[in-house]
Amino acid sequence: PWHMGAPTYMVVDDAVDLFTLAVEAPLKPGLRIVNGVCERSWSTVPTAQQLRHWYGDDIDTSFYERPENKYASAFATTRLKTELGFEATRTLQILAKVQHS
Repeated sequence: PWHMGAPTYMVVDDAVDLFTLAVEAPLKPGLRIVNGVCERSWSTVPTAQQLRHWYGDDIDTSFYERPENKYASAFATTRLKTELGFEATRTLQILAKVQHS
């Protein structure tokens, strides 16, 4: 089995908040699938570099080559915000700043 591994981590407090919102959300007909991840990758390596390492040079990493997307998650979080109003608040970048303060 394959998974994204380290780049998709989320701290427990954020995960609990997300699961709580999902359980308490009003029922709607149909199935909703959202990516429960942070907008920023948890990797210390830029996302494009990580994806090329896994898949080689044949993968299009142009989105991640832009400076504003350098550490963007490989998963979209738009539906997570739209459906549940959730955005992870504790990313690796924020936690690293706290630890070094």
